[in-house]
Amino acid sequence: MQQNLSYEFSYGSGLVNPLKALSPGLVYEMSVADCSKLLCTLGVNMTRVVGHNVTCVDSPKLNARDMNYPWIVLSVNTSITPLSFNVSRTVTNVGPGNSTYKATLSVHPRVNITVAPDVLRFNSTYQKATFSISVTLTAAIRPQEVLSSSLVWSDGLMT
Repeated sequence: MQQNLSYEFSYGSGLVNPLKALSPGLVYEMSVADCSKLLCTLGVNMTRVVGHNVTCVDSPKLNARDMNYPWIVLSVNTSITPLSFNVSRTVTNVGPGNSTYKATLSVHPRVNITVAPDVLRFNSTYQKATFSISVTLTAAIRPQEVLSSSLVWSDGLMT
């Protein structure tokens, strides 16, 4: 029996159009400090990463799902359902000044996701907007199972 692969494992092949990368529309920004906090949380030896003596002793912890990044990763205990959590993300408009982006969700049947607001309006380039994502896992998952969903912000102009 062939296993159905999740969305995130099916990306990465196809035609690359580097010109589209010049005008991404929205970007998720994260700081070096946030990356360092996450690596410390994961127990990474920072001296090996940066090449000089760095300690994580006083570094505040940062959960991977709280990174201002266009993904949310959650490892769950299969006995916990329903499981709910909220995250927020901030995007920066690097497209035209007067832009409107609408959220489109593709959601796994055992996951409920809401985005608020589901429309982002920008008045200028480099303006930032924050949105919240609420996720509820409605049924237990099997060991090693991956559930995927996606959120795409679209201005209706770029594909």
